[in-house]
Amino acid sequence: MPKTANADPAAKGIYKQKMAYWLRYTLDGVQQRVNLQTRDFQEAVAKAAPLRGMPVAGKTERMAWKKAISGYINDKIKGVRPRHLAGRRSGSFSPSTADRTRGILEVFATRSGLKSPQEVKLKHLVQYYDARRKTSEASAQSIINRVQAFLEHLNCCPGHVQFPSGAKKEKRTVTISIIESNLWISEAPSDKLRFILYAGFHCGLRRGEIVHARPSWFDLERRVLTVPAREDQILANGQVYKWRVKDGETREIPISEEFAAFLSDSLDPQSLFVLEPNKSGGKARYRYDPRRIFKNYALKMGRSDAFYHAMRHSFISNLCNSGNHMITDVSSWSGDTIEVIEKNYWHKTTRTGGLDATMKGRRQSDDQAELMNQIYAQVNHLVQSGKLDEDDVEKAIETMLVRGREELEFTQKLLEKNRCDHSG
Repeated sequence: MPKTANADPAAKGIYKQKMAYWLRYTLDGVQQRVNLQTRDFQEAVAKAAPLRGMPVAGKTERMAWKKAISGYINDKIKGVRPRHLAGRRSGSFSPSTADRTRGILEVFATRSGLKSPQEVKLKHLVQYYDARRKTSEASAQSIINRVQAFLEHLNCCPGHVQFPSGAKKEKRTVTISIIESNLWISEAPSDKLRFILYAGFHCGLRRGEIVHARPSWFDLERRVLTVPAREDQILANGQVYKWRVKDGETREIPISEEFAAFLSDSLDPQSLFVLEPNKSGGKARYRYDPRRIFKNYALKMGRSDAFYHAMRHSFISNLCNSGNHMITDVSSWSGDTIEVIEKNYWHKTTRTGGLDATMKGRRQSDDQAELMNQIYAQVNHLVQSGKLDEDDVEKAIETMLVRGREELEFTQKLLEKNRCDHSG
């Protein structure tokens, strides 16, 4: 939080933010902030005297929302259920869930324009759902469910939004191949965009994790990225942002050789954040929104279907389908549960090569990794030389992979036959 400008009682609550002085005080448990619209400290003190203790225009109406939201969050943390919900099962909130839910409810309160939760009608919920689903169906349904649970807790829920049957909740089918993503990274016009792409495609970071990543998160000696569960972050304007990770747990992610090389050249250990350190945000959930720069670049690269979160989906899908990683590793690095990974990402193709390798005491992953490296190098050479169109890359990889596995299995069988002949 900004510091009070002076210890004088008349200056209590006055602080400077950017180019003007502000007054901060608490009224009925709700913090009030007033822009005093002056750069002169003495004038700010004079202006603050009649304002201190008075409700701020536009905030009085929101007091009902703030009190209701705070009461709801406190009840959920403590596991308290109101009398009208006594017969219903209800879990308690973790700190990260409480923070996430509070943010959702505060945004809904602001955008609805209503004075209190009791004024919410079903049409307001439907309108909000329709607006949010333009970005993500999954997020829209999750948000509306949380708002409805909040209104039910207050015993003023006007009804429930009927979600359309068959609505696709996630766009996990939209992924970018490893070769394509590496091409995007190599042709990125700026280090800012290149960091966003590396963090998304090579580490699977979420939007908030990319925006709030700090230099201290990256251990280049170990080549490990640590995403903390909780962290109080000082912003450029002096305020404190209470960082909370979505899944509520600290996780470590290995850093690829290419990403580590990029960071060693570009990372500033003294910077507040890796990305746009001087951005402090406003009313947005995060201090900076990089989605537009990504979307413009995706359009330039001919992928109008690609959205920001597709980087994370691509990272997880590529890990699952490579054959080089256990599902527990994928779960640990991504922060998703094993159940989510199995349901949405893990391939279900039956392959006998792995079983054959296991029964012979060999590691198939080593052979597969070498095979994939050879294929990627060959395809990349064909693309750069103009002999292969980028639209045909995935099909070419699939064809070469099938052919490579057949050659690999033939070689392994030949070696096994020679081994048996020599032993006989």
